[in-house]
Amino acid sequence: MSPPAPDSPAVGAAYDAETPRLVAAGARLVCFTGIGMTIAFAPLDRQLYAAEAGRLGALRVAIVLVLVGILWVLRLPFGRRRPEVLALVACVAGGTTSLAMTIFGGGYASSHNAGLNLTVLLGALLVPWSPVWMASGCLVLGGVALLRPLVLPLAGFEDLFAGQLIEFGITSVIAVLGSTVRERLRRHEFAARFAADEAYRIVSAQAETVRRQQEEQKTILDAVPAMIWFKDTENRILRANRAAAESVGMPAEMLEGRSTYELYPEEAASYHTDDLEVIHSGRPKLGIVEQLATASGEKHWVRTDKIPYYAADGRIVGVVVFAVDITLQKLAERASAEETEIFAGLARVGQVLISSLDTPVLLERLCQVTAEVLGCDAADTLLWMPTEDVFVPVANYGNTPVERELARTVQVPRELMSPVLAAFRTEDVAEVDPAKVAGVLGALSQPPRGLGRQLCIALRRDRDVVGLQVARVRADDVVFTSKQRRLARGIAQIASVALANARLVEQLERVSRLKSEFVSTVSHELRTPLNVILGYAEMARDPGFDADERTALLGRIEDAGAQLLELIESTLEIGRLEAGREDIRIEPVALRAFWRALGDGCTTIPHRPEVRLEWGAEIPDVTLETDPRKLTVVLRNLVGNALKFTEQGWVRVEVAVAGDGIRFTVQDTGIGIRPEDQGTIFEMFRQADGSDSRRFGGTGLGLYIVRRFVQQLGGTVMLESAPGTGSRFTVALPLASTSTQTRRAA
Repeated sequence: MSPPAPDSPAVGAAYDAETPRLVAAGARLVCFTGIGMTIAFAPLDRQLYAAEAGRLGALRVAIVLVLVGILWVLRLPFGRRRPEVLALVACVAGGTTSLAMTIFGGGYASSHNAGLNLTVLLGALLVPWSPVWMASGCLVLGGVALLRPLVLPLAGFEDLFAGQLIEFGITSVIAVLGSTVRERLRRHEFAARFAADEAYRIVSAQAETVRRQQEEQKTILDAVPAMIWFKDTENRILRANRAAAESVGMPAEMLEGRSTYELYPEEAASYHTDDLEVIHSGRPKLGIVEQLATASGEKHWVRTDKIPYYAADGRIVGVVVFAVDITLQKLAERASAEETEIFAGLARVGQVLISSLDTPVLLERLCQVTAEVLGCDAADTLLWMPTEDVFVPVANYGNTPVERELARTVQVPRELMSPVLAAFRTEDVAEVDPAKVAGVLGALSQPPRGLGRQLCIALRRDRDVVGLQVARVRADDVVFTSKQRRLARGIAQIASVALANARLVEQLERVSRLKSEFVSTVSHELRTPLNVILGYAEMARDPGFDADERTALLGRIEDAGAQLLELIESTLEIGRLEAGREDIRIEPVALRAFWRALGDGCTTIPHRPEVRLEWGAEIPDVTLETDPRKLTVVLRNLVGNALKFTEQGWVRVEVAVAGDGIRFTVQDTGIGIRPEDQGTIFEMFRQADGSDSRRFGGTGLGLYIVRRFVQQLGGTVMLESAPGTGSRFTVALPLASTSTQTRRAA
């Protein structure tokens, strides 16, 4: 950029704008110089003009006042030319002062003329006012000097200052020339300074523009959530935005100049290869999915776009990298895929488990589908046996022959399963290290192949754990994933529902079977007394029988009718119990009177002659609160069963007070009850022998009624029996009932 010419409009305007300030300062300087010179030449005037000392002193005071007035005038507004106007006024004041000194000084004012000349010279040299105005000032002073020859003779003085006039003229010419040269020099100097200032201003403005653009660009880049890097061909970072800096864990300024090999030593080579491909081909590379290490050491998934980085001359000098964090998207995709796999796995489990309602088949299929869906080596099903309070393997899949043989003999006590059962209190899945429960679940694994890891799945009935599904892997270093755990939870729910359905179907089948047995039993029991009644009635019509024989026949008919009535009453009792219409009528019962009446009634129950009924004679004198009818039915049913199933020996019935309760015991020497039948004989329509060819009759309702009535009375019934040694039934009731009012049976 070339500097402007001194006479260019821009320089002239700037010079005109600055000159008034400089001229004002110079004018003040000239005025103060005049004051100073007036005072400096005062001693010389006093020496030359001692006679006029008084008038000269007054004149000096007047001069000082005039100069002070000029200084005050400098404060008045005259627009842009104010300094030059004030300079002209100063010259007029100076000329007037010189003329006044000449008049009042007796024509001798050489010192003042000299001071005036020096003032003009100083003004030309020090003040950059225009030559026109300087010449105007000098002409004014020259005019005043020309007036002196005319004024002095009128005042009676001689003109002694012709030489001074010449001196003043020379001074004026020098002043005008000096002012002209000085202004030219100052204009050139100002033009150079103006050019420098203008260049500095332009450069500063450009620098400010660049800085502002950079700040705006940085603000925009930092606002972008994506990570952005500018890299050169040597894989060095030229610039990075805030997101990129935060991913590395250091300020963006510290990233500049660093190589990606310093920041990502493992992945830098791969990054650089992609960068060079973009730089050499000049084509962007988009949609690169890769992992990026963050400052915390975590690996984040990013989708990266790389485009060429062009310089101002069009050369490719690097690459611009845009990386968007897609970790959440990846996790969502992975979660979606996992959800799909879990849904498909559980759908398969459900499809397999609903394909059969046969419990053994269901358990075998459960083991197989559990192992396959969870990706395990083997699976076992253990069910709880409440009578023995143990867990027993009932099905398996993937076991070796040795493991299958071990499973046949394993019985796991409930207390040894406490760690697993404790975990089942809060969730349906528990991971087990078999080494910590050796001898329990560890027994399911073949020792030479290692215990591995086991995932136990709760099989529930309502909230109670009734079994375990155990999925096993034989490797010791395997850890079950969250996906496997979620699948296991789904398997737990589906399997529990499937087992409940299978159990319900079994119960329905059992009820149907029991009903069939009941119909068969009731038909048999009805047919027997009816045949007796019909047979004896026909015999009674035979005229060959005398009166005593007919009486015996009628007694047998009456017994068969009573047996038939008892069967019907039992059936009606069951109907009332199941419908919830059986009332409990609590009342005080004197035990001795109740016991005697019950004994008299039980003597009429049919029994073999070889069996004797022993009725307890020692009766406590107590009163109990109970339902006498229901208690009578309970004890008669127990005594009747004992007499029916005892072929020889005795049936002993006793009563005793025990604490706050009372115990009724019915013991016999009959055939006894097998242990496997003891848990079912209190159920409806159940007998130890339910076949049509059984030796003993009955509908299988008596003991069911006993259990239900005893429960309604707030007591318990217990059985002790063994085949061939007889049975002992004990009914325990409280002496005082919880309520003395009539209650509806539950």
